[in-house]
Amino acid sequence: MTHPRTRPVLAGALLLALLASSLSASTYQSSRLAMALGLNGSYNFSIPSDHGNGFGGGASLLIALSRNFALELCGQYSQRATLGHMDAPQSSLSKGVLRQIPVQVLVQARLPIGSFPLVPYLTGGGGYAFNSFSLDEDMVAAYQSFGFDISESIDGSPVWCIGAGVDIIPISSLIINLHFLYRSSSAGGEWSISEELTGATVRGTLEGVNLNDMSLGLGLKFVF
Repeated sequence: MTHPRTRPVLAGALLLALLASSLSASTYQSSRLAMALGLNGSYNFSIPSDHGNGFGGGASLLIALSRNFALELCGQYSQRATLGHMDAPQSSLSKGVLRQIPVQVLVQARLPIGSFPLVPYLTGGGGYAFNSFSLDEDMVAAYQSFGFDISESIDGSPVWCIGAGVDIIPISSLIINLHFLYRSSSAGGEWSISEELTGATVRGTLEGVNLNDMSLGLGLKFVF
């Protein structure tokens, strides 16, 4: 006869065995050809010292080509402050806010670990970043108080990515994703200062503005 105190232990062991069996089945199913829609949030660390860090988020479409390879189409939105360090004015943004929407196609090399419900992967690819910039409102107001209008803009730019991540698969229809991504990009732009009274304008260009960043993200993907 089973001792009463051992019954909770046996029940717990049975529950863990059933959970492990369920996770193993979902991992096996996840390795087959499938598609998944994802949503994620991230924190972005700027590589240039004159850009601040900031939160971002986005969406993705994952297409599993085989057990070990997948394609991912993803778009992200991020916004962060620029501090206006003018050590290299021709390749730096003034004080303001930088907004980016990089759209990327990534290739994943997936590394399933047997029937364990974790799938590490390496990823890399490229795309295009839609960039925009707005000057600090207080700085614009200060120039206007002296009779000048100022403007500054940045162009879109190609972007290259490399990173790694892990998919956690609690059930066959859901993936919890943790990832790291390094993005490399640089862009050009232009600036102008106009005198309100005479209309005289001075213009210039920006070249090679460093937009590199690192992203740490957490997301959910819904398999269908």
